Amino acid sequence: MKQRKQRTNSGALSLTKLAIVLLGASPSPAVAQSQSDTALDTLKGKNGESACTLKENIYKGCNIDPSTNSPDRPASCTCNLEFFNIMSACAYTSFSSSSAPTLPVYSDWITTCSNSGINMDQAQLLSNSDTWGVESPDWARLGVPGNKTIDLQRAVLCELFLT
Repeated sequence: MKQRKQRTNSGALSLTKLAIVLLGASPSPAVAQSQSDTALDTLKGKNGESACTLKENIYKGCNIDPSTNSPDRPASCTCNLEFFNIMSACAYTSFSSSSAPTLPVYSDWITTCSNSGINMDQAQLLSNSDTWGVESPDWARLGVPGNKTIDLQRAVLCELFLT
């Protein structure tokens, strides 16, 4: 009986987070500021790491020094959907509360990768934990609607209900 009660409380918390996401996942500063301790920090790695920590760990796994890679520069192991979504989640959660976040656009990221001479077929093959040494969360593998930006609502729903 006690286990059932715990599940109900967990479900209530998830429904609260879902309501926050559905009612206000727009990237406006006021909404994002009110969500900073709830929905935005929901996008975690399999071991509870933040999106920004995941991004840094992927750079390290690709032998790229994260401290010298700002702004994000493409590499053969980062020019893929999984890294793009992790990079986007990091951008969304790390913006200043005085300005709206600027989310990267997937088609622009892929163009930047291609223009940098990166073999895109090879890059897609390098988007896995064997390459990075980092286990990708389920939300990182979600498609990007219309090659635009990360689908934050769908990513949070994936994190809340599929993990």
